[in-house]
Amino acid sequence: MLRSQSPFSSAHHLHVHIVMKKHFSAISVAATAIAAFSLTNVSDAQVAIDTAFGPGQAIQTSAPDRITGSLPSGWRDNSEWAKVWVDYRPGEDQARPFTRVSTSRIDEGWTQLNHSLPAIRGETYVRLELTARSLDDKMLRVSLREAGIPYTSYWETTAKLGAEWKSLRYEFRRGKIDRPIGLYLSSEGTGTFDLAAVKLTCFTRDELIAELKRRAQETGSKNLLRLSRFPLGMQMGWSLGRDYSDADEVVIDSNPDYLGPSTFPSLHVQGTRGVDFYTTPFGIPNAFGKHLARVLLKGQGQVAVRVICDGRSLATRQAALTDTWQRIEIPFEPGLLADCYSIRFESAQPCDFHLDAMQVVPADQAADSPLEFAGQMPYEVALQVPASDASAARIQFDDEPAEMDYCVTANEPVRDARLCAKVFNAYGESRDLPRAEVKDRTVYGRFADFMHGFDKPFGPHRVEVWVEDATGKRISTFNEMLVYRLPRPKYWGKDAPNSAFGVHTNSTTRHCIMLKAIGANWTRLHDAGLDYIGWYHLEPRKGQWQFRDEPIHRYRKHHVMILGELGTAPPWASHHPGYDVNGYFDRFYQPRDLNDYANYVRTVAERYRGVIHAWDVWNEPWITAWWGVGYDKNQGSDREGYLRSPTAQKDFAELMKTAYSNVKAVDPATIVLGINTTTGGGGSSFTGDEWTRGVVDAGGMQSLDAIAYHHYTGAFNLHPEDDVERGYQTAVGYVADKSGGQVPVPVWMTEGQNARMLALADMYHHTLPNPPQDSDPFLAGDRQVRFLASLRARGVAKAFLYTMHGHGYFDDGGQWRAITTGEGFLHTQGAAIAALAGQIEDHHFTRRVKATEGVWAYLFQADDGSRAVALLAPEESHGEYLLPAGALDLFGNSVPAGTPIGKTVCYLPLPAGATGL
Repeated sequence: MLRSQSPFSSAHHLHVHIVMKKHFSAISVAATAIAAFSLTNVSDAQVAIDTAFGPGQAIQTSAPDRITGSLPSGWRDNSEWAKVWVDYRPGEDQARPFTRVSTSRIDEGWTQLNHSLPAIRGETYVRLELTARSLDDKMLRVSLREAGIPYTSYWETTAKLGAEWKSLRYEFRRGKIDRPIGLYLSSEGTGTFDLAAVKLTCFTRDELIAELKRRAQETGSKNLLRLSRFPLGMQMGWSLGRDYSDADEVVIDSNPDYLGPSTFPSLHVQGTRGVDFYTTPFGIPNAFGKHLARVLLKGQGQVAVRVICDGRSLATRQAALTDTWQRIEIPFEPGLLADCYSIRFESAQPCDFHLDAMQVVPADQAADSPLEFAGQMPYEVALQVPASDASAARIQFDDEPAEMDYCVTANEPVRDARLCAKVFNAYGESRDLPRAEVKDRTVYGRFADFMHGFDKPFGPHRVEVWVEDATGKRISTFNEMLVYRLPRPKYWGKDAPNSAFGVHTNSTTRHCIMLKAIGANWTRLHDAGLDYIGWYHLEPRKGQWQFRDEPIHRYRKHHVMILGELGTAPPWASHHPGYDVNGYFDRFYQPRDLNDYANYVRTVAERYRGVIHAWDVWNEPWITAWWGVGYDKNQGSDREGYLRSPTAQKDFAELMKTAYSNVKAVDPATIVLGINTTTGGGGSSFTGDEWTRGVVDAGGMQSLDAIAYHHYTGAFNLHPEDDVERGYQTAVGYVADKSGGQVPVPVWMTEGQNARMLALADMYHHTLPNPPQDSDPFLAGDRQVRFLASLRARGVAKAFLYTMHGHGYFDDGGQWRAITTGEGFLHTQGAAIAALAGQIEDHHFTRRVKATEGVWAYLFQADDGSRAVALLAPEESHGEYLLPAGALDLFGNSVPAGTPIGKTVCYLPLPAGATGL
């Protein structure tokens, strides 16, 4: 039960358990109870919540037609704000009581239930153990967040549930939270999941440490880093900062002839304007007492070396480099219950340096010699994707050899040592690679044809390596490399102005290559790249321009088409109040004088004529913070206080007119987008329908070549009346109504996605100390493919997923990140998007056919009439359907005829002119 009367002290730590219970016990405290951890005079563990799901009390709701059933006391449905139909029913499985949460329909939002928690008055450690199941393989999102606006999430994770009861455990730390908070469980889409119990317990710090010590295993390792040597450069898990382009601005490599004090090749780092990168993550199993991070550096420049723990800096050393090797030593205290650590290197100035002999050890185990160094185990194995067209993004095309380079290094060679390797694909299949003898301290080699024996050529493949001695004992750490085998895209190395697929990405070599490799051909310069083109950045003082041509031209070097954003305004030219509130939104106050804005538009349109072929006007003006005319500190904090013009839609129509006329005066062929509406909105913002009506009625349709709108969705799409169809109607239905039933211009979905928080580290096994458990490598890709295909079926000309640049370092799925992993390389959804683009690029939608109950075929014809293809889309619940011969799965691999369709989209290529299955 919630014991709000117990006096908790700040020396206690919050632990959350969701566990399976065999007997029901009622909760006597209402969910609205709010208390604080005062944290004094408590020596024993305190239970704050103890709920056994099963029989409960009837739900009290303002939407009884949509939300039904019962929940244990203390829990409440939190779906009233959404348009969902959900039922909560008790059940029992072999004497195990549970509550089944069944969502039968979603028009908007998602299903969510919550339990209030006390505010947290001091540093808090949280343990979360989850035991639940879903017969529909649902994803369950669990979060600790604020109960009210702005709904800040202090921790969240996503668990993939299956038909069997599953127990998962998470541990994390939180600081002071003085606002009402709650534990929230949510799930998107229709279907069911079952919950058994929730338990929330508080421990003292001493009790926590004692427990962790009991669990910890003393390894006696001289180095907590799995990989400490650099014969093949950066390894999987290393991450170059998203604002730095590789191979030109920053070069990080190794030279086999340039040995460091470790006697192995050092890592060479060159940055023309500085550098920012992370090492691969590492764990600290015994997080008690002082530790030391060590690295040897030599070169030119000022470099900051930081120890990072779960995204925050624990300790930093500044190093002024010279031509002599120097040891940089950083003492730090590990964080209790921290997920992972990393070492970050930063320089804000041009630099050229080598690093070698990295080591992390407990302080009492550190050697005294400045150059003494040892790896975690006698051997290490480095991996690297051989140079090829898209190897910068760790992608190989199907017409290139399936090869992987390796280098084995040893402190001292062991007789009869052997390199072992195995390859895994996304389907759970694996193959052993031929073993190789390791006779010397350093052995370079290459795995040739690592795809041999696999009958599914496309998708992610993980190469895993280690070294064994003659007895079969492992004498190295594990290493791994994830490489994607993809079909070479139609427009590789070519412009594709008519392509339907776009993204948001910074101008970096690896990401330009990555987006082209998955069949995307456009990028929109909002957030990612906005500092290359936004007025705020280009003309900080009137008449003083500072252009960034290089990143703009880098996009075009890689044949990436650009949708520029004519947005932001410098303080001198906007309604900026003269003081800063939010460093982001303060750039989006409305311009005061459209003549100044017109000058900006003409300047950039002229400068990038023939380089940028389309312009978007502003960003999300239906949200007040993106289209403000002032700020009222009494209205609230941060974005809540921005003030809206009483003529906001008319003002925007005038801005559109100014942008359109000035772009067209420079180049009549350049495309200009307008309206800039949404499928959502509401609250303090305009709804999409409201915004569209106001801008259209103010004459907005006279100043555009295409309509732009945004759509973020968590719904399950690609079926009749799905969220894409409903959203389209909300965004542009008024335009169609005013134009005889048809939208008279092309429609572009310029920002959105369908897989938020699903960009997990799928298929990572050794790179992360705590890799995701049972993550589904097909889930995010299936969601994005359904979204993009449904948009095309609705007639949307182009779609721009947001965002490839959303990586910083490893996180729990990425709030806004799409296509990339936490360290910025390709996510599994990229393979699914590549297959979709390969099937329907330069195709148009013709019709939808019902294949069987709950299975829909979306037919697309090639624009030149040469072929057709059906996208077979099963709903979450569907009848039996056996795939015919020639069917392809989500990644484009062949599926045997007669295979039952599963849960993901499949493709069926058809003869030219086909109108049915």
